[in-house]
Formats: sequence, C-alpha cells, structure tokens
Amino acid sequence: MNPLKENIKSRIIAKETTIIQALKKMEELAVKLLFIFDREQFIGILSIGDIQRSVIKNIDLKTSVIDIMRPNFTFSLDTERKDSIKEKMIKFRIECMPILNNNKQLVDAIFWNDIISNTAIKKEKIQMISDYLSEKPAAT
Repeated sequence: MNPLKENIKSRIIAKETTIIQALKKMEELAVKLLFIFDREQFIGILSIGDIQRSVIKNIDLKTSVIDIMRPNFTFSLDTERKDSIKEKMIKFRIECMPILNNNKQLVDAIFWNDIISNTAIKKEKIQMISDYLSEKPAAT
C-alpha cells in the first residue's frame, strides 16, 4: 500500500473522537472534512455538514463522530480512471472523493481544489455562475 499523502494523514480521526474534538481539528487544519478510521480501517467521512446537522438536532458535542457520520458515502476505486472520477465529482458536486482499493482501504483522496485548479474547469464554473446570476432578477 502506498503511504497516504500528508493532507490526508493529517485529517484522520478515530471513530471514538468526539464531535467537539473533530470540530477543533477542522478549525486547526482549516478544513471542512475529516477521514474516520476504526484502527487501520477507513470507515467514512465526517463533514462540517454532519456536525451542523448534529447541532441542529441538539446532539451532545461529547458524542462520538461515528454516531453522526452518514453511513453511506460516495467513493471511487483505485482502478478507475482519474478523468472519470473527476467527472463524477463534478456531476454530483462531491467536495472530496475517497479512493479505495479492493480491500476498501483508503489509498488516496481527490479534493475539489485538485480538480478546480484545471483552468478549463475554472472557466466552466465561472460561466455557470455568470449564467446563473444573469437569470436572477435585479434586486429592487
């Protein structure tokens, strides 16, 4: 197995991590997403949205992250072509795509910033925003 990149390793938390600990780690790293592990096994993703939903539901911040993470998440396999992974991310607006091997071990992750750095995609996104704004009625 290839060693994980530092930007992935730094985001790893244990399933027993509390919501408040995860929130502090997100703040420390200035990220909105963490990878949850059960010992050496990747089990899911925790997003800032998961934490927001738990706060709205008045869940205690000392609750373990495994209790608030979504059980299903989108991932790609390391056998998939990078361009098809990027297309899937754009189509479903996925901020981070975990890349798993056949043993469901996390081997990589592609972040939105990785694909948005592509100039053509930037231009397309700018055009989409421009089109959207031009369709909105002017504020009165």
